[in-house]
Amino acid sequence: MNFVASQSVHLQEKYGAKKNLRVLSSVASKHYATTKNRSILKMKKVSFLTGWFVCICFQLSAQTFQSKHFTIQKLAHGVYAAIATNGGYAICNAGIVDLGDATLIFDPFMTPEAADDLKKAAEQLTGHAVKYVVNSHFHNDHIGGDQVFTGAALISTTRTRELIAEYQPQEIEDDKLNASASLEKTRNEDTSTMTPHQREEHTMWTGYYAALATSSNFLKIILPDITFTDSLTIHGSNI
Repeated sequence: MNFVASQSVHLQEKYGAKKNLRVLSSVASKHYATTKNRSILKMKKVSFLTGWFVCICFQLSAQTFQSKHFTIQKLAHGVYAAIATNGGYAICNAGIVDLGDATLIFDPFMTPEAADDLKKAAEQLTGHAVKYVVNSHFHNDHIGGDQVFTGAALISTTRTRELIAEYQPQEIEDDKLNASASLEKTRNEDTSTMTPHQREEHTMWTGYYAALATSSNFLKIILPDITFTDSLTIHGSNI
């Protein structure tokens, strides 16, 4: 016997048949309202849990790939930041953009080792091969990973390309001669008297010189093959 039927039998015994229909209608309405409120609360709870679950899934999917050089942070749908880990070989931050049918990398770190992890992470996140690599400027921590992305179009401003060609050959030669000595000197510094900020910088410079000492002997200068002066638009199926 359901709720309304059981109340009907009870009311017939208490009030008689004439009052039964009116009172029963009131009881049924109250039961319906209570049931409806409970359903709404359940729906809100399910909606909250679903949103929370989706949020957690986004975070987990962004952090699936692990590297000692960077962590991945999801910024928007199809857009990720690769945040350099202090003491790692990335040094700068990088960007990953899912164009829908291809992947774009922005500033592929300082070393091939970190860039190789970046390439794997990007293709895992987007499901597409890296088709474009953008160099924002000529500093070594923004271009050292270019050589990993063979087959991708390398893009920069015309001036950035000129500065890479002008300064990077000599900088690589200097690093070959001096990086190991700079690393040893940095490692021997007394950190006990340093402030927290100074210790963070010390960790960064230790990673910087270690990265140069391990990579400068096989770094290659890759000049951008697509340049622009004012602006460049890249179209993809998600754009």
